[in-house]
Amino acid sequence: MEIVLPSEKTYLPGAGQCIYCWPATTTTSNLGREHIIPDKLGGKLILHQAACKGCERAINREIETPALTRMWLQPRTHLRMKTSAPKTSLPIGTWTADRSDWPNMDEVDFAFEDISLEQHPFRIVVPRFKPPGILWRQPLSTKFDMVGISAYAPTPNLPKALGTQSAVFQPFSPDIICRSIAKVAHSAAIAELGLNAFEPLLPRVILGKDLNISHLVGSSLTKGRVQQSLHRIELRVSGEYVVAKVQLFARYGIQPFLAVVGKAAPRLVEWRTSILQSNP
Repeated sequence: MEIVLPSEKTYLPGAGQCIYCWPATTTTSNLGREHIIPDKLGGKLILHQAACKGCERAINREIETPALTRMWLQPRTHLRMKTSAPKTSLPIGTWTADRSDWPNMDEVDFAFEDISLEQHPFRIVVPRFKPPGILWRQPLSTKFDMVGISAYAPTPNLPKALGTQSAVFQPFSPDIICRSIAKVAHSAAIAELGLNAFEPLLPRVILGKDLNISHLVGSSLTKGRVQQSLHRIELRVSGEYVVAKVQLFARYGIQPFLAVVGKAAPRLVEWRTSILQSNP
């Protein structure tokens, strides 16, 4: 089984209960719609009747606001994505050195300054982690094993003047990035498969109640391929699990993340088995 979500769709009538409280509680009143990928990141997949007010506030405060205003601020600004506070400049780091090699920051006069958007180099920088630990039978862990970065950098860094070097610095928090990927994966799986297609593993991670995030969320081992759509989400059954491959900024070939959504219901496992048997 492999499902590639469309780039734009509204899922109606929706989940009918809070997909984050569930299955611990079954909140069914005053439910808001969920953008599977945030609206301010260009997401056009909408799941109606999916989030209670308490979960909405927690997710916005702890995940989406810091991700959108810090980690994804530079690509969002360059791509002119939806925002309540448009920017005409972005920060760049500068230091004086004889060579363009990466310096020891303790030994150089390093500073940040804002430069105009037209001068600011377009960058998308995303950390790469090991795949989710559960898929390779690793013990629970609160650690994030970063193994590299995936980057889109069409133009070189631009020195300000002779002897002055510059570079774009991209802040990120592994826990916030991985929780945001978990939220995308979980809501995408419910939108496409329904509430009863799997036993969910991600709600506690999304809400910050389980710190073993890297056990369920990590990076794909496959290299990012350039896609036509801005973002790409795939769902598949891998062994006993429903797994989502989430490729943010897929149009620029950024390496995908993997999130283990939950244990697949028997009907999904049987469906996958029948497909494999019919396609030897």
